[in-house]
Amino acid sequence: MFSLFLAGAPAQAAPAGIEAVEAPAPAAEAAAAEAPAAPVPPDLRGLWRFDLRIVSNAKVPVLGTTEVKSRTTFLATVDGTAEAPVIHTRPCQLQAEPSRAIAKTIVPQSFIEALPRKTFAPRLEAGDGGWRFHADMRPQYLGYDPKVAGEKPPHDKEAKGITDLEGDGHPGGTIHLDAPIFGLIELYVVQRAHTVLDGTWTGADVWEGDATVLAFGQRTIGASNRLFVANAEVTVDQANSRFRWARVPPGTTCGQLKAGTGAPPGGKY
Repeated sequence: MFSLFLAGAPAQAAPAGIEAVEAPAPAAEAAAAEAPAAPVPPDLRGLWRFDLRIVSNAKVPVLGTTEVKSRTTFLATVDGTAEAPVIHTRPCQLQAEPSRAIAKTIVPQSFIEALPRKTFAPRLEAGDGGWRFHADMRPQYLGYDPKVAGEKPPHDKEAKGITDLEGDGHPGGTIHLDAPIFGLIELYVVQRAHTVLDGTWTGADVWEGDATVLAFGQRTIGASNRLFVANAEVTVDQANSRFRWARVPPGTTCGQLKAGTGAPPGGKY
């Protein structure tokens, strides 16, 4: 509107003997005034329940292939600005559910509390039907130091770079397996994972998207019973790996998320 006003102003005649000098048009100001304002995304800031479901297929010698659903619940705090949000995640719960319940996997609280908290900046871009959301959760290494051992998980507990995840005196991270006849078995594992999130957000308080695993590797490097030092061939089912965000009230704790606050219908995602 500013540039149109200038273009329509009446011309004034210069007095005799005085050369008329045309004032330069403020083109830059006019262009800036005409340019549409950049769209502002909905405000992601606040507190969220973030459920991540990774589906994989584990091929075990003799026993065959078993589908495993790994469900992690995070308490996610988002700060920064609406245009440039920053996500901080804290793991609250981790469950592994095989389709064939030969034995029950139990993830101790000490393992969950030792998982790293993460901070990463998502990208929000305007698109059809909402805002395209992309977030790289960055590589995660459990039970070993990749600077010493290399990127891939080590094959045995004597390898260089093995760490004690929980500080319980055992190599790697300790999870429990409740097996018939044998009882409770401790497994010492190392793992590498790198996941990215993609979805479309409209500003709703509950929304979902795809979780893509760019890299994954896991090894059992020891056990309280040597018979259980075995490693399956694992492939990720990308099509069924997903994530879900649900906004929760300020002050919500991990304990409340575990009790069901913000959980999907049925309690499981």
